[in-house]
Order: sequence, then C-alpha cells, then structure tokens
Amino acid sequence: MAAKNTKQAVPEITLAGEMSAPVVLPAPEVIERRISKVLVEIPLCDNPPGIDDHMPSFMKAHINLQLIKARTATGRRTLHRLWWALKETGAKLANGRKVVNRNDAVVWLIERVAEAV
Repeated sequence: MAAKNTKQAVPEITLAGEMSAPVVLPAPEVIERRISKVLVEIPLCDNPPGIDDHMPSFMKAHINLQLIKARTATGRRTLHRLWWALKETGAKLANGRKVVNRNDAVVWLIERVAEAV
C-alpha cells in the first residue's frame, strides 16, 4: 500500500494594523590602534670571541622564533605588537624590503642596534 502525502500548507498569519519595521543593525565597533615608542637599553660586548681576525667569512645566525612565541604569552604579544607597528608604519629593512612578518621584525630590531653602535 502506498503512503499518502500528508504534507499540509502552513497558513500565513498577519495581524491587523501591523506594519513591518525596518531592521536597524548596530554600528560596527571602531577599534583605535595606537602606535607608541619605547626606549630600550641593550648591552653589547665590544669584543666577543670571533669578532677579531679569527672570524670566519660567514656567520650562521639562526633565531628560532618558535621559542620566543611559545615561551610566554608576553613574548608572543610583544613580538606581535612590534611586528604590527613596523608593518603599519611602513618600516623597511636595510636592503629596502618592507617588514612583512615577525622574522623581519627581529631582523629590523637587530639592524637598528647595529646602526646605533
């Protein structure tokens, strides 16, 4: 035996005198991002081993940013704040390339220290 189609139409109900009001969406929240500057004193050794005549023609410099980012929430936030401020202000590396990621932010920081010496 075949099943009957028992689907019924839902009646549309309207209230007398009711008018549809326009939907008003709340204004989007405006977030102000301020960029400030800080002064940091960094200790530098004048003559560490390897800087004299025995320095090789290349020096491997590897910074594991995962260690900085994973160490503490403060480290992650600070690195992100530095990178974002550099990116937003159009900071450039010594080679003329814009700072586009967190690695570039660390390189930019090291280049500023080198300029100050």
